[in-house]
Formats: sequence, structure tokens, C-alpha cells
Amino acid sequence: MIASPQPGGRERPFRHARACLSTVLVCALAAPALLRAQSRPDTIHLGDLYPLAEAHDPRAAQLPLLRQQANARRETIRRELLPALSVNGSAQYLSDVASVGTLPGIGPVGPLNHQYDAYLTIREPIVDFSRPARDRVERERLTEAEAGVRATLYGQRAAVNEAYFAVLQRRTQQRVLEAAIADLSARRNAAQLRVTSGAALASEALVIDAELVRRRQALADAASEERIALQQLSQLIGRPISPEIPLAVPQPAESRIAADTARPLARQRPEYTQFDRSRAVLEARESAVGGMDRPRLALVTRTGYGRPGLNALGREFDSYISTGLQLEWTPWNWGASRRSREELRASANIIRTNEAAFTRAVERASLADRQRLDALQRLLATDDDVVALRERILAEARLRHDEGEMAAADYVTRANDLLIAQLDRETRRIRIAEVHIRYLTTIGQELR
Repeated sequence: MIASPQPGGRERPFRHARACLSTVLVCALAAPALLRAQSRPDTIHLGDLYPLAEAHDPRAAQLPLLRQQANARRETIRRELLPALSVNGSAQYLSDVASVGTLPGIGPVGPLNHQYDAYLTIREPIVDFSRPARDRVERERLTEAEAGVRATLYGQRAAVNEAYFAVLQRRTQQRVLEAAIADLSARRNAAQLRVTSGAALASEALVIDAELVRRRQALADAASEERIALQQLSQLIGRPISPEIPLAVPQPAESRIAADTARPLARQRPEYTQFDRSRAVLEARESAVGGMDRPRLALVTRTGYGRPGLNALGREFDSYISTGLQLEWTPWNWGASRRSREELRASANIIRTNEAAFTRAVERASLADRQRLDALQRLLATDDDVVALRERILAEARLRHDEGEMAAADYVTRANDLLIAQLDRETRRIRIAEVHIRYLTTIGQELR
């Protein structure tokens, strides 16, 4: 007699095994999707490329070099406080020397015609009002040079914008062309069936074939231009960009331009910092000119060995030492200080005129961008209506073509009208974003 299995006995392990197997199958089926999700490339944003392009520019290496130069010059000024050593020597023949006569048993009294001297001079500055001013000049020159480099690197943003939006434009064109090619390919299949059944001439399919070839050429050209723009963008940032990585279309707030039109442009461009730093350099140089007009005091010590020594009438080699204070002051320099200040004032006026010209250029460029943006937005408002009308016309043409009431050439013409309308609309959307970003770059506002 065979015993029947007890409830909950051997069936529970089987149910558990089936559950585990189901879990494994689900994981196996979901694994490819998970891998695709994990391997999906990240989206590139325009604002993230600006610092990369500036860092990759060879001129970015000038910043530490400028600091190195300034530190070397400032260290030279600081070491002026240390004693300065100089070694000198001389040997000379004098045709006439001081003499007090001849003493009995001693001979001539006074220095010899051949005289020798070797000495060491130690000069230690005590008071020098120009040194702090000259150190300030070097500090301001460093900040001015750094501001100039940053203003130069800021110009890379225009090149990044151009390459970035070129990629977006070409990708948009490819999407529209691919959809148009797919629609026309379906029409071609329908036309071929009609030709095969004898309901239409062979030219019906040939006309569509020719248009498909033309559209594929346009698609290949757009793909080629995209690769070129991607290469340029990669060279600008110093990193390769895969064609599979999507580029985000910037969406700056519309209210920012509306607010900017109601007030003067802010001094947000790095060039304004450079102008300010240049004026600070002139102010520091003017202080240095004033410091050079003030007295300087130093401790001077001289020690040496020669014939004669300090005794002008001595005839033997002797060592000596002298020390004392040295005062240097030039209260009258024939107007050199005044002319230096006039030169600095002229330089300040030159900076002011350059800044005014730069401001006018920024205002002109920003005004033109605002006007272009307004025009593009007005056109975009009607693009949807144009595309909708073209779609209705093509839908009617598709029905007539299916019924044999419209030739393939006429259908292709209407399909091209829709394609042009779609390309205009999508291109204009990218163009609006491009002009908006160019406007923000022109006035120096960062992307948020």
C-alpha cells in the first residue's frame, strides 16, 4: 500500500523551487533592460562645457606663470630690506700727492704715489617710502594680468556655443528627415504594388525613389556636419564626445531678457574687471611716484685694506672700517615726477575710452540679439499652424494618391512642403535657444 503525500510535505519544496525559478527567469529577462538603462549615456549640458573649454585653452596655463612672475618681482622688492654687499678694489698711480716734507732719520712723510685699496661695502636700507608702493604695484599688476587672461578665456564660450548648437541643429534635421523618409518609403511600397498590379506606370515608383535618394543624401550630409561639429566641440573641451550622448537644449528663463531690457546692462563681463584692475595699477603707480620723491635713509658700513688706509698721509698698508648713515633725497628732478603723473592720467583716460567703446559694443550686440529673438518667437508662434495645414494637405494627398487620383510627383511636392515646414519649425526652436544663450553670453550672465 502506497501512502499518499501529506499536505504541506513534499509539495512545499517544489513550490519553493518553482518560485526561485520564476525569479531567475524574471531577472534574466530584465537584465538586458537594466544593462541598457545603466549604460545609457548621460546628457551633456552647455553650462558644464564652459569651464572645460576654458581649462583646456593653452592660455589657461598663463595664470600660474603670472603668479610666479609677480612673486619673483615682489620677493626682489622684499629683499631690498636685507643688507646689500659690494666688493671693490682699485690700484692707481698719482703724479702728485700730499707731502709735509722730510724728517731726519725718517725720510719723506706722506702717501706714496702708488696707492692700493680693496674694500667691502654693506648698505642696509632703514627708511624707503617707495618700497610698499612698489610692492602694491606688483600686486595690482598681477590681478590685472589675471583678469586679462580670464577675459580672453571667456571668449571661448562663443566658440562652444557655435559648435554646440551646430550639433543640435544637425541632429534635429536628422530626426525630421528620418521621419519623412519613413513616410515616403511607405508611399513607395504602395506605389510599387500599384505598378506591379498594372494600375500605375513605372514612373510612379521611380519619382518616389528619386526623392528618397535626395532625402537620404540630405540625411547623410546632416550626419557628416554633425560629426564635424562634434569634433570641434571635443577639441574645444579637450574630451571626446560620443555621437550617442544626447545634448540638452538650453531653456533659459524668458523673464531674464524682459528684465534686462528695462535696465542698463550690468558690468558682469570679465572685461570690466580688467578695466577696474588697470585703474588700480595706475593708482598704485602714482603712489610709487610719490614715494620716490620722499627721502631714503640707509646704514652704510665700509671695511677694507689698502695703502693708505684712513690715514691720508700713511705710507704703509693698513686695514680700516667706517660706518654711518646715508640720506638720499632728490627734491628737484626737473619735473620728472610731474610728467609721470601726467602720463598716468593720460593712461587712465585711455582706459576710460576703451571701457566706453566696449560697453557700446556690448549694448549693440545685445540689442541685436533681443530683436532677433523677438522676431524668431513671432515666427515660431505661426509655425505650428503652418505644419498643421501642411499635414492636412498631405493627408488629403495621401488619400488621392491611394485612389490613383494624384500622380506621385504631385504627392512628393506636397510631402516636401511638409518637410520644409517641419524643418523650419524645429530649426527655429533651436535658433531661439541659440540666440538666447548668445545674448546671455554677450552680457556676461551665467547659465542657471
